[in-house]
Amino acid sequence: GLAASLQKAKDALKIQKQIADKLKGLKEKGMKLPGRAAESGPKPLRLDDKGREIDDNGNLIGQEESKTAADSARKASIGAKKHQEEGEGGAAEEAFLDPRMRAAPEARRKRATLEFVQEGRFQKLAQRERMQFTFTEM
Repeated sequence: GLAASLQKAKDALKIQKQIADKLKGLKEKGMKLPGRAAESGPKPLRLDDKGREIDDNGNLIGQEESKTAADSARKASIGAKKHQEEGEGGAAEEAFLDPRMRAAPEARRKRATLEFVQEGRFQKLAQRERMQFTFTEM
């Protein structure tokens, strides 16, 4: 009873202490252990004053292809200019239209009010299926 449960609790504490000692020994040897920091989520994004990604020591990450906010803004404005130029021509829009499609697609039927199911409809369907099931079993 009580003595057995106390003994089990003592054994569990002893085992936990042994595990903690082993892990402490591994940490002292320099081995990395999976910890709660890895479970907390993605690593924080660190940026320098120019908006480039840096590591913990301040070194640039991906120097060959640095993306800054200015680069992104410049590319976006170039894309917007191209879009405006194509819009003025009008021929670019027609290239995306499929002649097989109707000009005004039929929208689904609009309902002015809610359409409720007739009272007892699903009960009748269930009863009918039960009857069919009992007759097919026979």
